[in-house]
Parts: sequence; C-alpha cells; structure tokens
Amino acid sequence: MTSQTADWPLSPASPEPCAKTAMPSAQGITTPYNSGVNEGRITDVKLQKRLMGGRAGIPLLRHRVVLIAHLRRRYADRPTLTPG
Repeated sequence: MTSQTADWPLSPASPEPCAKTAMPSAQGITTPYNSGVNEGRITDVKLQKRLMGGRAGIPLLRHRVVLIAHLRRRYADRPTLTPG
C-alpha cells in the first residue's frame, strides 16, 4: 500500500482518486452498452460450480452451462406478467 492510498480516506481534498474513476463511471452511465449479458453468464457458471462442488469435471460443467444458456434464450422471449 502506498502512502498516497493510505492517506486517501483521511484527506478528501485530494481529487486524484475521483479523477481516475470519473470517466469510466460517466461512460457506464451515459452509453447504451453494458455487460449485463456477460454478467448473467458468469453468474450461471459460478452457480453451477458451487452446485457441483467439484464432483465432476469440465465436460459436465460445460454441458450444464450450455443447457442453462439455451433455457435463458428460450424463455427470454416470453412476455412477463406485470402486476396491476
């Protein structure tokens, strides 16, 4: 840990940490592009790894992830029920 990062919480007048994150944050808010689909796939893979608990190898994990991706695509086109 450098002295600059160690002192950062104690000195809020330093604009450098905010300047480093301002542009990516603004881009994430203002552009229509996001990584939501990738995040969903990563969540699926992590869930399957936790459920399997190391009991099977990579081929079974790959098979289950492909099946889940297929189900997500299949049910993504269905209309959702809105309360009201």
